[in-house]
Amino acid sequence: HTSVKSENIIRTLPDSNNIKLVYAASAWHEPNFNAFIKPILMQLFEKYGNRIELHLIGLHPVIDVGEYNSQIFYVASMPMDKYDEYMRAHHFDIGLSPLVTNHFTERKYFNKYIEYSKYGICGIYSNVMPYKLAVKDGWNGYFSENTPQAWLETISRAIDCSVEGGQIINNAQ
Repeated sequence: HTSVKSENIIRTLPDSNNIKLVYAASAWHEPNFNAFIKPILMQLFEKYGNRIELHLIGLHPVIDVGEYNSQIFYVASMPMDKYDEYMRAHHFDIGLSPLVTNHFTERKYFNKYIEYSKYGICGIYSNVMPYKLAVKDGWNGYFSENTPQAWLETISRAIDCSVEGGQIINNAQ
């Protein structure tokens, strides 16, 4: 029952032909990134080449994907009002939100779903609580099981099915 004002729900226009993936999280979430996303980055870049970019907001894991390193962008953590301004000013196609399940995370709120949705970003979420409360896979977001292979398949699905992704954003908003 979170209130989101209609004027805060936006769709930014693409500023390039690249598919922009974003992972906005605190440094606390770096182990999730390292467990599920980092192991598949080279495969993603080999499959999609210069068509994709990865933007990491709030975390700075060590990554080496060779010739594709220039397609990874790091943005420092910022206060929430600055984060809102930043997200409104930049277009992202796909938002990543891997989350392990434990006593703490199962009791979190699905804020990341709300954030990605209100900025017009097609979200991919771990198939865990709290996301199970808000996301219907393939309708208003994508679920991924928490394995690198599952994340690779789900990210590829989101990249390859841009029409479906557009409908997912519409449904989420």
